[in-house]
Amino acid sequence: MKICMRNQLIENLELSIPQLSNKYHFDSMTTYLAKGQADSLYIGYKITVNTRNYYVYLPFMSYSEEALIPLTPIWTLQSENYKGPSFRGFDHLDNCLDALDQSGKDNSINQAI
Repeated sequence: MKICMRNQLIENLELSIPQLSNKYHFDSMTTYLAKGQADSLYIGYKITVNTRNYYVYLPFMSYSEEALIPLTPIWTLQSENYKGPSFRGFDHLDNCLDALDQSGKDNSINQAI
């Protein structure tokens, strides 16, 4: 069981944004943190593509105020749309971001989900 420190994890994500922004063609990219059910947290990125918001994240369980335990290595891509959220899982962050980037270029953004 690997324990991660929340602040370090968020800082690492923030430091990766400039590099990812150079590689992908998103309108914007910021860190994302949301509280789930019970002691779960979702940590990753909020990405805007063609005026739509997407969330790319990993789930964690709170071990203490600052310590987190990863629940799965599967990255979730969640869209915000008028019909409600849609989800898709990816084994690697790059695969997830590639699918989102390609969909944005093709103006077929729903194909990523």
